[in-house]
Amino acid sequence: MKILKVLVVLCSVFILSSSFADDDYDEYYEKNRHGKNHIYRSLEYLDLDKKQYSKIRDILLEYKKDYQEYLEYRFSKRLELQKIMQSDNFDKQKYIEIHNQVKTHSVEIEADKFERIHAVLKPAQRVKFSYFLGEWEID
Repeated sequence: MKILKVLVVLCSVFILSSSFADDDYDEYYEKNRHGKNHIYRSLEYLDLDKKQYSKIRDILLEYKKDYQEYLEYRFSKRLELQKIMQSDNFDKQKYIEIHNQVKTHSVEIEADKFERIHAVLKPAQRVKFSYFLGEWEID
């Protein structure tokens, strides 16, 4: 009987604590979001005209090709890193060098994309776009 009472108390505490767990998240999200119904990687919130939309679409299509090349590059560098790890002696400097090459390559692709998008957007649109830069970064 005591075990049943302890179990009931523990279950009640668990249910109560889980029902209040996400209140802080919702409050934080409401205060810190910059778009009411923002869709991941959507540009609807920018209210682009047809010419801007067409230019940005072309930029993103070219970026898609660059990204595919980047993925191939990253894969080849990952193979090099595997060889370093499999060797008898770990070459720390070579590992760091290859890892930095991959990161530098991704940042260069991002910067090129953002430079081209920046040229198409109006100042107010740039401000709105800046809130969502993180979702456009290469992982």
